[in-house]
Amino acid sequence: MKFSDPPKSQRWIAAVAAALVASAISSMYVLAVRGRFDANVVAPAAGLVLAIGFLFGSRKPGMRHFLWFSLVSLVLGVALYPLKLGWNALPWLFVGLGAPFIVAGVCRFRAYVRNVPIQGGEES
Repeated sequence: MKFSDPPKSQRWIAAVAAALVASAISSMYVLAVRGRFDANVVAPAAGLVLAIGFLFGSRKPGMRHFLWFSLVSLVLGVALYPLKLGWNALPWLFVGLGAPFIVAGVCRFRAYVRNVPIQGGEES
C-alpha cells in the first residue's frame, strides 16, 4: 500500500502550526525567565497547546483517537496546576500522556494483527 503525498497546502498548514507551537512555548519560557510570566501556568498552557495540536491531527482519517489525547492533555494540564511545579510539571505532563499513547498503540497493533493476514499462508 502506498500513501500519496499530502497536498502542498496541507504541508504549509502543518508547518505554520508547528511554528506557532514552537513560538508559544519559547515565548512562555522567555517570559518566565524574565519574571513576567508565572511558571506555574506552564502545565495548563502546555496542555492547551498540545490539545490544539491533537485536535489538528484528529482531522485525518483513522486518527480519531487524537481527540482523546486532546482531552487527556487538557485534564493533565489542569490537574498539575495546583501542585505549583513550575517547569517541572512538563515532564509529568509527558509521562501522563505516555500511558494513553501506549494503550492506544497496543489496541491499534492488536486490531492490525487481527485484520491483516499473514503472508505465506499456513506454512509456519
